[in-house]
Amino acid sequence: MALHQLSLRQFATTASRLYEDNTGDFLSFVLSGEANDDNGDVQQYAVNALQGASPIIHDELEFSRDIDSIIGVTQTLPFKVPLSIFPIAPFSETLKKNSHITQPVLNPNGSHIAVELSKIPNFAFFKFGGRHVTRIFCPEANSSGWSGEPTVPTDLLKKFYEQCLRPAVEEVVIGGTVHWLPSYEAVYRRSRDHNSQLHFSSTDIPLESIPLFETALVTKMALIPKFNNFFFGHEIRGVKGATRHHPRDNVDREAAFDKVCDVLDPTRLNFGDWMVDVAIEVRWPQRVLLWKTDAHYKVVQRALGCDDDEARALMRSRHKTSVDLCAQLKELGGFRSHPGTLGLNRGVLYINVYTTDKAATYQLHQGDFERRRYTDVGPARLERLSRSVETTRDTFFDCAGVNSEQTGFDGATRFEIRVPLLSVNKTHYKLSRQFIDDTMVAFPTKTWW
Repeated sequence: MALHQLSLRQFATTASRLYEDNTGDFLSFVLSGEANDDNGDVQQYAVNALQGASPIIHDELEFSRDIDSIIGVTQTLPFKVPLSIFPIAPFSETLKKNSHITQPVLNPNGSHIAVELSKIPNFAFFKFGGRHVTRIFCPEANSSGWSGEPTVPTDLLKKFYEQCLRPAVEEVVIGGTVHWLPSYEAVYRRSRDHNSQLHFSSTDIPLESIPLFETALVTKMALIPKFNNFFFGHEIRGVKGATRHHPRDNVDREAAFDKVCDVLDPTRLNFGDWMVDVAIEVRWPQRVLLWKTDAHYKVVQRALGCDDDEARALMRSRHKTSVDLCAQLKELGGFRSHPGTLGLNRGVLYINVYTTDKAATYQLHQGDFERRRYTDVGPARLERLSRSVETTRDTFFDCAGVNSEQTGFDGATRFEIRVPLLSVNKTHYKLSRQFIDDTMVAFPTKTWW
């Protein structure tokens, strides 16, 4: 049986026709690629996602740049905003995901070793600005070292609250501990509902009390051996919307940098210890722009300034690089890469490349777009799965502009790298036309959705 290639538009048109004519034929076509031709003979079809793509018109492209997150390590609390302290640390805020940032910690033999932050026992200490979090990292908290879960034992969290946090508040904050219960157990009981689910609250430390509070806290933690060599890890997250600017405008880049750093006290930190995620987005109105998987190595070359062989080797490394296909199409997708020494020598710790069309179905909670399991097709869950499929269909139709007077939902290509904070204004602010032609492809929104 010969294999016939279809463009995305041809595939969508054929699938729509079969859906109207015969549900069984539709399912056979979209799941296995089989369909009858005009003579009634079964033919095998496959999608070539690059076939029939729109030639990119550069004068219609729109560029934006933003700073998405800032990550830093300090021995101080270098902030110019009140701190919302967690009496009980939310377990969900424990850093367990690879941050691609290492910190030198002391080995039992007295030497230092670089350990990735998510491998070091840690717990959430406070938040500010809604999505920003500071954690306390405790290299000596667990006897298992850095090979197990990065959770801090409950008995140490109890000591932290009763022997460090609450006494420090009593010592320096006006009003003392009137809002701080006398024991860790009392706070825990207050935080638990009838279903034994915990609800994590926070209590503010005023801005003027931060320096004295920090001194008192650090002094008391020094008396507990398990807190030896602790440090603070800060993550200022989700600020890309507030820092979006024109990539090639020097004044705009400086203003975005100043906006992100506005909460930091520069006299109490070393900016050289901080990293930042900076990204360029390319948008073409009424189009969905996507990355070509066979050109990923060119994106690596652009990010690292390395040669062709080094870039291809990094893309082949399953340990360092993960490719994320779009709609299961092998020709289209983004990738995430931790370039290791290759990137460290060039000041790039992480590369994240994707298309923003995922925003249509991206959820932090369990919902209609959650990952599905084989058990979802069982009798008990089939009705809910069917409703979710209908929800997905309606969302895609909205994005295509079918069910409304809107033009549809564009998809931009996003190219994000993690670099030292001090270099952010001088890096990653332009993409050449040749680079765009080599690495991206475009489709009308209706065709894609």
